[in-house]
Amino acid sequence: MDRKLNIIALDNENTTLTAISFLITAMGHDVSIFTNATDALSSLKNNFFDIALIDYRLPGKLNGVNVIDEINKSNSQTECFLITGDHLIESDNSQIKVINKPLTDKKLKQIFYNNNNSLKEKPQ
Repeated sequence: MDRKLNIIALDNENTTLTAISFLITAMGHDVSIFTNATDALSSLKNNFFDIALIDYRLPGKLNGVNVIDEINKSNSQTECFLITGDHLIESDNSQIKVINKPLTDKKLKQIFYNNNNSLKEKPQ
C-alpha cells in the first residue's frame, strides 16, 4: 500500500461507527468517527480527509446529502460517499455516490482502491 488514507465517518448509530472504525483500522487506515453533523463539519474544516463516509439519516436538521453538499462547498478534495440502509434512497445529485448498508470490508476496499485514490494495492 502506498499510503494511509485519512477517513471521516458520520453516522447516528454508535454500533455502525464501531464496526466501520474496526474495519478501516484493520485495513491500516486512519478514521475519525462522529455521531453528529456539526462536530463532523467542524473537524472537516480543521483537518484533511481523503474520504468521507456519511450516513443519510442523521439527527437534527441536516441529512447526509446536506452534509455532503457542505463538504463539497468547502473541501472539494474529500471524496464523499452517502451511506444508507434504505435501499430506496438515491441521490438527486449524480456527483454523490450512494453505498448501501451493511458496509462490509469488501465494499470499503472497493471505495478505497477503485475510486480516484492513489493506492496501488488491489482488493483481495
